Amino acid sequence: MKIVHLVSAKEWGGGEVYVMSLATEQRNHGHEVEIICANRPEVVKHFKEGGFNVHVMQIHGHINLISPLLIANIFRRYHGQALIHVHRIIDTHLVANALRLLPAARRPRFICTNHLIQQAPTAKKLDKAYSMLDKIICVSQKSKDMLLSNRSGIVPSKVTVILNSTKTIAKPKNQEDDNCKKTVSMLFMGRLYPEKGVDTIIDAMPMMPDVSLTICGKGEENYTALLHERAKKNGVDNRIEWIGFTPKVVEYISRADIGVIPSRWEEPCALVNFEFLAAGIPLVTSNTGGQPEIITDGVDGLLVAPDDPKALAAAVNSLVDNPDRRKTMGKAARETFMRRFTYDNFYKQVMAVYEAD
Repeated sequence: MKIVHLVSAKEWGGGEVYVMSLATEQRNHGHEVEIICANRPEVVKHFKEGGFNVHVMQIHGHINLISPLLIANIFRRYHGQALIHVHRIIDTHLVANALRLLPAARRPRFICTNHLIQQAPTAKKLDKAYSMLDKIICVSQKSKDMLLSNRSGIVPSKVTVILNSTKTIAKPKNQEDDNCKKTVSMLFMGRLYPEKGVDTIIDAMPMMPDVSLTICGKGEENYTALLHERAKKNGVDNRIEWIGFTPKVVEYISRADIGVIPSRWEEPCALVNFEFLAAGIPLVTSNTGGQPEIITDGVDGLLVAPDDPKALAAAVNSLVDNPDRRKTMGKAARETFMRRFTYDNFYKQVMAVYEAD
């Protein structure tokens, strides 16, 4: 099958990792895969380094006459066994304009993944685009419910839920020696933006005296500066390791005792959930968005209210003070991943959507 993924993000993030992993798996299964990108050097660079043929073109903007022609030309020579997979609801309009330039027999299947928790954008031009979609994948039930919560042209029967997965698998942690550890290591991995709530962890640190924190990720400059200032003000900067962006995800996950996702926004279905679960690391996370669909509170992780340093500290301390509980929860996390979230299972679900009538 000829598969083209369209990506319009301004920077490299979880959604782009999702596309890279899926495209790579599809290529490994013998499909011919290409990428359409907006002119964002960082994003283009990653996909080219992944060995993909990348078409760079205008995706955003009110007046866009050339890109529909370019997209149509990619598919003009294919009959039936072709598909375009869009990763942003708003971009369905661009693709619909391209498909209208093709005879019906040469139109590829048209799939969209909704990576966010958002109401469907509404406009006549988008309703027309929605009518051309074959299927929409939402990354959580919360994402689906919100997408369908207003009046749009989206047909509910076309919408399905497939929770994310990851191909980034660290070796399951050996926690046999945890009883001897004086300091428990906690890991945050993600973008440093206010919605991710890293300031909540730093405000909780004075209440977690036996915990060190590693922060992997980069982000908004002003917010990052604020985090450093707050760490110094709270007197915990000597217990925080700032890594910045790193490709060595597995290395840092394998060192961690506890994962933390303190998001204050409606987290749709963060990939890092699955990286911690796969490594057998218990996770303390906000009970926002799709998180309760992934983590079972008290079994494979702990759910806490966002923006609540005391609640976050209490949850982490309950694992710090009880190594046996931490070990049991970590084992359950690994079992959850193997039972529900393997990449093979995710991939089969996506390909079933591709092939469904």
